[in-house]
Amino acid sequence: MMNARTWKKVMFMLLSAIVLVTIIWYNNDVIHTLADKNPRGVFETWYRRIVPVQEEAVGMGHETPWEVEQQKRKAAIREGCGGKPTAAALSRTLQKSPILPHLLIDDVHKAIYCFIPKVSSTSFKKVWLSMINPDKGKGNRRPHAVLNAKIRQEKRQTNLRQKLSTYTKYLIVRHPFERLLSAYKNKIKGPQKKFQQKTVYNYAKKIRPNVKRSDIQWTEFVDYLNNGGDRKNRHWNVFARHCYLCSIEYDIVGKYETLGVDSEHFLRRVRAPEWLHFPEYHPTKTSSELQKYMRNLTKMQIDRLYRTYEKDFRLFQYTYNPH
Repeated sequence: MMNARTWKKVMFMLLSAIVLVTIIWYNNDVIHTLADKNPRGVFETWYRRIVPVQEEAVGMGHETPWEVEQQKRKAAIREGCGGKPTAAALSRTLQKSPILPHLLIDDVHKAIYCFIPKVSSTSFKKVWLSMINPDKGKGNRRPHAVLNAKIRQEKRQTNLRQKLSTYTKYLIVRHPFERLLSAYKNKIKGPQKKFQQKTVYNYAKKIRPNVKRSDIQWTEFVDYLNNGGDRKNRHWNVFARHCYLCSIEYDIVGKYETLGVDSEHFLRRVRAPEWLHFPEYHPTKTSSELQKYMRNLTKMQIDRLYRTYEKDFRLFQYTYNPH
């Protein structure tokens, strides 16, 4: 016969065993339920609750400054286009331009880059060549010719829609007026650029008969752009004519002002070789020179030039203060 003290010990041990069995049963039931809902495992579910992964963190207010800026840039494009690109908009674009010649496509890295002249396109094309073929990219002085030939050889119509919906898409833009000044200095100012000078020279000659090819003035170039010249050369076409902005939604919107950081994010996202980086960024003098050149224009010329490129300003949140 057990005394009272022994009886209490037995009852305590029995109750402890019941509690322990209940806890084990409950935990097993929860674990199996979670495992059914999450085939990658219970421990990942627990870890995600404690340390959210990057894509979940974005929705929880933990965006990095770069991610926040990207969201703003893409939202501005959607607003300017009246919403996200639609399948119908892409169909219309493909009817006009079936191969989308301003896009470079890399099937290995599942990457697409839209190049815009006078926005570091030469430098980035060298990076692109190094990514798709290190032997051709290293030290290549003719990236435009090599990649243009590649575009002509590709059978672009095959799976183009599917690539546009699944590949990582990247473009780089620049302040519209700075880009125009860069084009003027590089393609117009100088006797060695006869091909690009031709239409501008013919326009200027109507106004100033004794004009020389090497002496086309900035004011004459702006008048040429304001009177339809903006549509006649890829070096000063508006951005939308190059990159089909309202038909394709880009994953990363790069800007000339943040080119190094934006390009690094793109290269790492598409798993480019670890050694491959955009070259050290050295800003040009164009930004500081712009005000000097713009002071030679009348208010009417500036207003017309802004209206000509107004969509580029709105889509990419650029501004211009003449003062």
